[in-house]
Amino acid sequence: MLYKRNYFIAVVLLMTIVNMLDMVTTYYVSPSLEYESNIWIKHLSLNFYGLVLVSIFFQLLNTFPLWYFCFRFKNADYDRRRKNNLYEIARIYLFNGITFNKTKCFLNRIISVITSFLGYYLPIQYIISKIVVSASNFTIGYFFRHVTINRKVGIDVYITYDHTNQLWQNLYGKFMLFYMQCSPGQKLTLQNLVTSSFATLFCFYFFIYEYKKAVSTPIGNNLIQYTNADESSKIMQSCYLWIAVYLLFFILGILLDAVS
Repeated sequence: MLYKRNYFIAVVLLMTIVNMLDMVTTYYVSPSLEYESNIWIKHLSLNFYGLVLVSIFFQLLNTFPLWYFCFRFKNADYDRRRKNNLYEIARIYLFNGITFNKTKCFLNRIISVITSFLGYYLPIQYIISKIVVSASNFTIGYFFRHVTINRKVGIDVYITYDHTNQLWQNLYGKFMLFYMQCSPGQKLTLQNLVTSSFATLFCFYFFIYEYKKAVSTPIGNNLIQYTNADESSKIMQSCYLWIAVYLLFFILGILLDAVS
C-alpha cells in the first residue's frame, strides 16, 4: 500500500508539473492563444484563464481512475490459476473466479478492470502528451522569435528569415523549418505518433509486470467464493459515472474536431 501511495503522489505531482509546463509554453507562444490548437479553447472561445480551468478539469478527470488503480482495485487472486499460460493468467486477471451467471459481480469486475487499467494508462499518456505539446509550443514560440512575421492570413503565417544565420544550419534549426512547414493536422499526427509510441511501451511494461507477478505466485487451491466486498456499490457507481463522463467528452471532442 505504501508503494501505491507513493506512486499516486508521484504521478499526480508529475501531471501537475507538466500541466503547468504546458500552460507556460502556451503563454510563451502567444498570450492571446491565437495559435492554440486545443479544440475546447477554440470552440468555446476561452481566454487564458479558461485554458487554466480546462487543464485543471482534464487533470482531475485523469486523477480519479489513478486513485482507483492505486487504492480501490481488487488485485487478481493468481493462486486460483491452474497453469502459467497467458490465457489462464488473463482469465484470472479479468474475471478473478467470477462465473457468467453472476451478472452483477461479473459486470462490476469488468468495469473495475477497465477503470483500473485506464488509471494506469491515462495518467502516463497524459504526462507524455503534455511533454510533447510543451516541446511543440516551445519550438513554435522560439521559431517566431527568430523570424520576421510579414503578415497572417487565418492560420497561415508568412515570414522571412536570415538564411545565413547559423541557427538554421544546425539540426534543431532545420527541424524547426520542417516542423513549421507542417499543417496543424500534420503537427498533431506527429505529436500523437510520439505520444502513442511511448505510451505503448508503458503498456507492454504493465503486461509484463502482471505476468511476472502471476507466475511468481504459487499455484494454490483458492476456492474461496468471490465477493465484490472491495467493490462497493458507491465506488462502482463512481466508476460507471466516470466512464460515462469520459466517453461523453471523448465523443464531443471528436465531433468538435470533425466540424472544425
